[in-house]
Amino acid sequence: MMEKEELQARMETTEGFSIKLEQILPWQDGQYAEVFLGIRDYDEISAKMSEEVKNSLLYHLGTHIQKHLKGQEMVCHLKKDEFLLLLDNHVEAAPEKIGHIMIMFEAMIGDKYPDVPIKLYSGIYYLESRGYRPEEIFRISKTLKNKAKRYCTLENSIYENRKSAGNIIDKEAGILNRGNLTRLKGFMNRAAKGERLTVGFIGGSITQGFSATDPEKCYAARTFGWLKKVFPNTEFDYVNAGIGATDSQFGAARVQEDLLPRLPDLVFVEFSVNDHSTPHFCETYEGLVRQIYGSASAPAMVLIHNVYYDTGKSAAYYHAQIGRHYDLPCISMQNSIYPAVAAGRLPAEKITADFLHPNDLGHEFMASVITNFLEKVIHDKTQEPQEIFPAPLTENAYEHCVRLQYFNSTPEKSGFEEDMTPQRDITDIFRNGWSAGEKGAYLEFTFRGTGAAVQYRRVKDGPAPIATAVVDENLETACVLDGTFDETWGDKMQLTTVAEHLPYGEHRVHVEITETHAEDKAEFYLVSVIVSGVREEGNTK
Repeated sequence: MMEKEELQARMETTEGFSIKLEQILPWQDGQYAEVFLGIRDYDEISAKMSEEVKNSLLYHLGTHIQKHLKGQEMVCHLKKDEFLLLLDNHVEAAPEKIGHIMIMFEAMIGDKYPDVPIKLYSGIYYLESRGYRPEEIFRISKTLKNKAKRYCTLENSIYENRKSAGNIIDKEAGILNRGNLTRLKGFMNRAAKGERLTVGFIGGSITQGFSATDPEKCYAARTFGWLKKVFPNTEFDYVNAGIGATDSQFGAARVQEDLLPRLPDLVFVEFSVNDHSTPHFCETYEGLVRQIYGSASAPAMVLIHNVYYDTGKSAAYYHAQIGRHYDLPCISMQNSIYPAVAAGRLPAEKITADFLHPNDLGHEFMASVITNFLEKVIHDKTQEPQEIFPAPLTENAYEHCVRLQYFNSTPEKSGFEEDMTPQRDITDIFRNGWSAGEKGAYLEFTFRGTGAAVQYRRVKDGPAPIATAVVDENLETACVLDGTFDETWGDKMQLTTVAEHLPYGEHRVHVEITETHAEDKAEFYLVSVIVSGVREEGNTK
């Protein structure tokens, strides 16, 4: 993205005109947005000017908006003092536009009017897709105009309420997709009647509560606490199935054991900073969503999209596709909290120490965005359409997964020993697998399905042995499994996909230690093999 100074240097000022105004708009990866721009107190300004100068002001403002925007956009001159901009940050251009987009507005006034101040006000609305009808676009622009004119400071700025840090975040923008609320309204009605209900959360380290000073201060516990406060006569059960440094591929493989046996009535899913923004994780995420949505307790679901606060990166672009496909509520921190950080109005250091994991205040903000939506659901009297469970959006290999560990499989093996140490809880992740330290030790699993991935430990205090994983003796797709971790925050459970979308049938995955070191400080530990594309008639060993 062009730096501010470079952008200013490139701008040419028409002779006789001198005033430059600028707006820095928060932006997200792969988004569409509508921006309203108005000239404050235009009638007072125009009263001091000739028609020629007023026309020049609008002409130059409009042409410079068009000149300095990049990508695919449309500028509409609504009337004498208002402009509507439709911005399309299509995904192909997203890597160059992550974080924010700078729009330089250049208003030009003749030298004979040196004391005439020009102030802009504007608002931004993040659209869910390109498919908005013209009447919807103009309805949104009217709302943007009213809010921008009311709340924008006299300095040039995007619409935002700046009374406090909590009000900086745009909770309304956080509702990325309203979704069909039939199940969620049903949950609220049951809660109002005092039924006993179970609320589940599944995700990564943010859901687990990493960086919160107390488990009760993480967003999941705060959201759960809000429900108990709103429905004091209802007994709620809390299930936190968050495991740090894990993604939705592992989530799809473990949800049947870690969450669904508790028969949850409401489930929050959070993996948008653990997954990469790729079609692969769109598919794994869909597999997880379909398992929860179609489970025995028919729970209401809310999808939570977190964000990296230094780059704005998130898998929300793909995850929201799944949310919209299944018409599920999607709540975005990328749309609600991150814009204030990107625009410099909320220092990232106030809400996160590492630009990823929220601190206590960050978790409080997250919970406030979520509960703002839940509050609206309670008061929403709209008649919901009938639910539809659509066909999969992706190839959907991860709706049916099997996780193989020592207690449910009998692989061929040499040199590997089973780890029968009792597992403390689901976060005690390096359990129920196999370990070995000698070169040539191997495990070989036979399975029926379409893909396989291996989970293994990478130790921060290495070195450790290196293994190789191969499916069906296809060395061209072999994966190297390095047991040494190159970061310092702790041992990591790595999940590596070895083969995906194979023809359904019997396959073999072979894991063998291929390199050891005299100074190895730990053995190679295989936690599990995850088989995807499993069918009921299939058997795996």
